[in-house]
Order: sequence, then C-alpha cells, then structure tokens
Amino acid sequence: MTAENFSRLVRLFAADLALRPGLLDEAMRADDRGAVQAVAHAIRGLSGNMGAAALASLAAEMEADCQSIDRAAQTAQFEAMLGQAAAAQAALDEMVG
Repeated sequence: MTAENFSRLVRLFAADLALRPGLLDEAMRADDRGAVQAVAHAIRGLSGNMGAAALASLAAEMEADCQSIDRAAQTAQFEAMLGQAAAAQAALDEMVG
C-alpha cells in the first residue's frame, strides 16, 4: 500500500468513526439496544481493520453486553470507547503526518 493510499484510508476511517459516537449516543438515549449493538459492531469492525485493538475490544464488549447491562454501565462503556477512539485517531494522524 502506498503512503497516499494509507493516508486516504486513515481519512476515511476518521470520517466514518466521527459519525459513530453520535449514532451510538442517539441509540442509547432511545434505549434502542438493537441499534446500540449494530453501531458497536460497526465500530468494532472499523477499528479492528485499522489496528485499533483497544477500541475494537471495547466495542466488542459493548456489542456483547448491550442487551443485558444497565444504563450506567453502558454509559461507562461509551465513555471508554470515546477515549479510545480519540487515542486511535491521534495515533493514526501521527502516522500520516
């Protein structure tokens, strides 16, 4: 993969990932656990493909737990995912300059 292609891939990842917290927050506020599960699954796939293992792990946890955990625990997972998403984006931004 060329540096240009990698840079483009990082930008696409960042753009897609930027949309997900809002979608996840909206689904959580509506208590739409199916939508929470779907968004967490998408984040897991996106981050796993980009090598953001910590974020992928948190998203997989949320995806697995979303049907059975309470709102406070779900909110804690969401906040942890936001932190990892920011860290993943910062690391990728550093890689591409």
